[in-house]
Amino acid sequence: ILGTLPGVQADASGGGAPVFSLQGGLPFQSETAVDGITVRSATGGNSPISDAFPSTESISEIRADGVLNNAEYGQPGQLTVTTKGGTNTIHGAAFWYHQNAAFDAIPYTFPTTKVKPKLIANTFGGSFGGPVVIPHFYNGHNKTFIFGAYEGWRHPSTTPYTYKVPSTLMKQGDFSKYSSPDFSGTLHNPFTGGSYGTKLPSINSAAQKLLSFYPDPNVGDPTVYVDDGSPNYIINKDSSGTSDQFDIRADQYFGTNQKFLLWGRFTFKNYPTTSPEPLNVPSAQNANKSRVLKISANYSLTSSLKIGRASCRERV
Repeated sequence: ILGTLPGVQADASGGGAPVFSLQGGLPFQSETAVDGITVRSATGGNSPISDAFPSTESISEIRADGVLNNAEYGQPGQLTVTTKGGTNTIHGAAFWYHQNAAFDAIPYTFPTTKVKPKLIANTFGGSFGGPVVIPHFYNGHNKTFIFGAYEGWRHPSTTPYTYKVPSTLMKQGDFSKYSSPDFSGTLHNPFTGGSYGTKLPSINSAAQKLLSFYPDPNVGDPTVYVDDGSPNYIINKDSSGTSDQFDIRADQYFGTNQKFLLWGRFTFKNYPTTSPEPLNVPSAQNANKSRVLKISANYSLTSSLKIGRASCRERV
């Protein structure tokens, strides 16, 4: 979402967390805040913590300020995100966004790879907001409001990987079908100088365990190995991810003139992903969890002067 704002440009960060520049400023000269609280990473440059953002359904406004920025902000560039709150009328929404590999092109490795990487992604959720009303007990119109949103993401997908792996004969110690410009066709014992011919008499037990992590070739003849750098094993590996996030915000006004406002927001997000590992090594599971709690109190002395106090805790 931030990348679609005017004047915002993505900036490479050497393979780390993505960063951005705003209206010509340097990346470290920008700040990102949600409801007045920074979500800038304390360890990753100026990059915002993406998992600390509320759901898109919970966002009321995103504003980008750059050149001639107001003095109230601490950096030349400022991205301000404001969340939604409840109103006197009940509002709700539901959404569903679907992606499918059926609409994608075949990978560039065709005709070697004729199967598309799996991609079936669904983003879904909804939101609800309004006054807090308990029939015959409490009427929260004009003073007590609540807003909540849920966003789920299901992304069962695979990513293509290519490798150069030993042939089935090589894993048995047989190099009779091994071809390399530097290979004379005969195996030699480096300690005694003796010759083994084209086949080793035995394979060390430790080496056998290591060779079990190498799959058999699935491109060309699996018994032949040609040392030309061309991959002989291609696979689509699991790189699935899921996400469950909900946001809830409550606002309470005090007094008939509504000069005092106490409100809070809680964001909960679990984002486990699958990280493919090389060869036959099992994939890793990355468990990403984020919790954000903000409580704020505002008092309006006049129509143009307000005093506010906010407290926020983020745990990622």
